[in-house]
Amino acid sequence: MSEPTVNNGHLAFLDSARGIAVLGVFFFHTLDPVLNRHEVAWTGVWRSLPLSVSDFFFTLASLGKYGVAVFFVISGFCIQLSYAKSKDKHWLPFFIRRGFRILPTYWFWLGIFAFLTLAIAWKAGLTPISFKNIGMHGLLLQNFRESIVYSINPSFWSLAVEAQLYLLFPALIFSVSKWGWKLSLAFIFLIEMGFRFWASCGGIDLKPGEFLTLSYWWSWCIGAYVADRYVSGKNLRQKKIPLIVCLGLVLLTWAWEPTSHFLFTMVAFSTAVWLSHRLSSSNPTQNHSKASGLNFLYKPLTTLGLCSYSFYLIHQPLLLLFAGGFKDFQIHDITVRFAWCSFYGLLIFGVSLCSYRWIEMSSHRLGINLSRRY
Repeated sequence: MSEPTVNNGHLAFLDSARGIAVLGVFFFHTLDPVLNRHEVAWTGVWRSLPLSVSDFFFTLASLGKYGVAVFFVISGFCIQLSYAKSKDKHWLPFFIRRGFRILPTYWFWLGIFAFLTLAIAWKAGLTPISFKNIGMHGLLLQNFRESIVYSINPSFWSLAVEAQLYLLFPALIFSVSKWGWKLSLAFIFLIEMGFRFWASCGGIDLKPGEFLTLSYWWSWCIGAYVADRYVSGKNLRQKKIPLIVCLGLVLLTWAWEPTSHFLFTMVAFSTAVWLSHRLSSSNPTQNHSKASGLNFLYKPLTTLGLCSYSFYLIHQPLLLLFAGGFKDFQIHDITVRFAWCSFYGLLIFGVSLCSYRWIEMSSHRLGINLSRRY
């Protein structure tokens, strides 16, 4: 989450972008309870192409998980933007603000879902999760143990990775101050590509576990690079790349099995290109959707984007909990299942708004006030 303002101009399009990204993630997570599958099958080394309208929408929803890549780019952009705007370059106030922005809300919902997981395990006579498991989640270290990373809330994996990327931010700033953005990004790119190439060769199973935070580092840093050039008034180089080229590369990377391990990075790069195009417009503080008469989409997407952090934190376990009723009530019709999931999404949206207003914003204001004392 962020404070995206430059020269008193709020970059509202970032909120609507977050709204689209979290909506994509939500629809991806509806695929298992609705269809009992979530990936497009392979035919040899190529994906099976959609042959019907339903196949097309399934393919589109399956790509929704890469909304996380959009979040990472926007996160890197906003962190660098916030740091560049700040007159105080000391790290303690910076991390106080960041910590109070994300941790209280995360810990609150971690407590809720840990309690529910324990209660469900006790009721079913299963082995409950350990306090060590809960502790590693509390410290945002669950992605270092593949056996527990999905145990309480599968979506929490990206929060652990992003928190660790925050801790790497001073290393990025130090590297840039010594060697500049070009060499720093090239080095970080080689690290991310190295992990992903290793995975493509079967050397590792590229999951959000063990030490693989570095396989997302460049995808986060590219957003910071765009923010630095934007704040300094430099030319945004990515704007020279046509968006249609990015779309073609994303589709090719998705469709061809040897390149599929690089799809997250490609989506992140395409997001950075889109961001550069948007920031290079005549009035980047005005949302194009609003200006073009699509206000009926702009408002709900912006609202969803504002509470997207809370929505992301709570949506998957609640969705799976609600969807358990499909088996209990013998609901087999796909259309009915999807309708119920959409209704559950509206309920989750309502809970997210409450979480945003009463937990996120309260802790955020507290963090800002505390950081001013240092």
